[in-house]
Amino acid sequence: MSAPNRTIAIVDDDAAVRSALSRLVRAHGFAACTFGSAEAFQAAAHLDTCLLIVDIDLPGASGLELVERMDLETRPLPVVLLTGSAGDDATWQAEARRVGALALLRKPVEADECWR
Repeated sequence: MSAPNRTIAIVDDDAAVRSALSRLVRAHGFAACTFGSAEAFQAAAHLDTCLLIVDIDLPGASGLELVERMDLETRPLPVVLLTGSAGDDATWQAEARRVGALALLRKPVEADECWR
């Protein structure tokens, strides 16, 4: 029996956010692969991950566009969306549901919020 995949992909254009989230998931026994853009993540199509954590507001393709493209490419993957935007919570929650995200977290993300 093979071991379950324990790699989480993190896509955020802010290097400090990528680094902090990477440390957090590693502290909980997961491996982390980080990307600065949706395009960089898509270029790593061979990567086998168990979860995608992606910022909504990315340069180039947005996090929402990335999730929609993955759906079209039949690459199902659980997704957690991040936002640092001060936009309307109801609108962001609706968008998260629309693309099938497991959760929408506001930056800065509190570590306790991730492991409830």
